[in-house]
Amino acid sequence: GCGGPNFDPATASAVHAGPSFTVPTQADIVRLDPAAALLGPGDKLGFKVLGLAELDRTVRVDSNGMIALPLIGDMQVAGSTAADIRAQVERRLGERYLQNPDVTLEVVETLSRRFVIDGGVRTPGVYAITGNQTLIQAVAQAQGVTETARLSEVVVFRDISGVPHAALFNLADIRGGRAADPAIFPNDRIIVGNNENRALLRDIIALSPFVGAFVQVAR
Repeated sequence: GCGGPNFDPATASAVHAGPSFTVPTQADIVRLDPAAALLGPGDKLGFKVLGLAELDRTVRVDSNGMIALPLIGDMQVAGSTAADIRAQVERRLGERYLQNPDVTLEVVETLSRRFVIDGGVRTPGVYAITGNQTLIQAVAQAQGVTETARLSEVVVFRDISGVPHAALFNLADIRGGRAADPAIFPNDRIIVGNNENRALLRDIIALSPFVGAFVQVAR
């Protein structure tokens, strides 16, 4: 399962309860990797040019790492930061069309902000996080749960200050409004329980002091 590298059932008895709904640090989200700030295929960028609304648009980086913009044409952007791309657009506009162009660039969606979902969902995989993501939305992105899913055995794996943790959630309670719908953050790994992964999740389920509390797990 997707939580395998972060969960060792043999040593999981040495856990301690963490705060409920613990938020990862910024370092956890970007993995302290400078490449996390670099854009690539699949990322969506929003451009605005001050005083020229007709140039405003949202574009997605294609599989070759390219985008196309009015007056500029094709641009290679994969491997560049948002600041580098904005500066390049301003330079190109200033060379031929505008005096002191003022370009705003927003990273609307980036596949570096993603989560993994596995287990009892119809379409397991890696998905982009758009806006404020929740567990219910993450399951919906995976086309919902299967008929054999165990809704009371949904586990979120998360690194907190570089230490792997896991928390148990009850999807049925969340759907019924009896429990809060927790936020999902970049690099989270979600496993929806089913018959195949029950052994993997057994210790997490038993050791969770209460639903929604993150507990430390061994690598």
